[in-house]
Amino acid sequence: MRSICFFCSYYTGNKLPEYVKFYLLELKKHFSEMIMVTNEKEMPINDIAFLKDNEITHKPVVNEGYDFGMYYKMFKEYNIINYDRVGLINDSCILFKSLDGVFEQIDNKRADYYSLTDSYEIRYHLQSYFIIINKKAIPFVLNYFNSNGIVKDFWQLVQVYEAGLSNYLLNSGLTLEACYPVKKNRKGNPAYLDAKYLIKEGFPVVKKKIFLLPYQSKDWNTLVMQGFVPYSRPYIKLIQKMTRADFPANIFSEFIPGKSLWNRIKFTSKFIFLYIFGFLWRMLAIGKRSVIKSDNRN
Repeated sequence: MRSICFFCSYYTGNKLPEYVKFYLLELKKHFSEMIMVTNEKEMPINDIAFLKDNEITHKPVVNEGYDFGMYYKMFKEYNIINYDRVGLINDSCILFKSLDGVFEQIDNKRADYYSLTDSYEIRYHLQSYFIIINKKAIPFVLNYFNSNGIVKDFWQLVQVYEAGLSNYLLNSGLTLEACYPVKKNRKGNPAYLDAKYLIKEGFPVVKKKIFLLPYQSKDWNTLVMQGFVPYSRPYIKLIQKMTRADFPANIFSEFIPGKSLWNRIKFTSKFIFLYIFGFLWRMLAIGKRSVIKSDNRN
């Protein structure tokens, strides 16, 4: 099977991080071609050697349109119609274990379009941080990208590509599947809100933002009010428990928090307030629904 993976990376600094190297090497096992796409930056000689030794092609491009803008540019350069499988994956997650189980599931079920998780935010869609496109869906995906081009506004991009692409494929009669599906109509982002549950179920990645405090203010506020606990230590301990001797300590050492004590106090105070407020809001919503159901029965 001829396959190609486009891996978008947005790491800061010049040195290629260990978590990116780990991810690339694991993906290399499952694709015949690996393309690492980054914004335009210089790369140290030892990192260039790492990519060359592992037959990973580096493609620096102008950063516009987020991941999908990068994929669009790669589709202009590589004729993806000639491949049996295309991977669209980014480094917004930290991979901490083998992907063998994921690709075994993908190979056995043979859906046309795959992701690790799905979501009911906005409307039903597969989350875009880990996408696998099988042969039948490739021309449809290419047509969609060619029709929509580069979308620079973030919220418009979410509508067009994050949610819109999945709906376009479903309406075209293709099959979509998530390796770790969420409960129907589950509100919120499962990659955060269900992170601990997913890890216990064998999930191989964890969102990088969990280790990078503080989050973008609006996103962070919403997640916490929905019940998300934004502290990395519980996740690291759970991952260590699940992976045991294979725990990649060198990867997580790169995410040791470095915020000042005062900033941590402010962060914690805000978290406590938002978490309690969100809990009370959810309890009030449950109470209202119970009253409505009771009135309807009467």
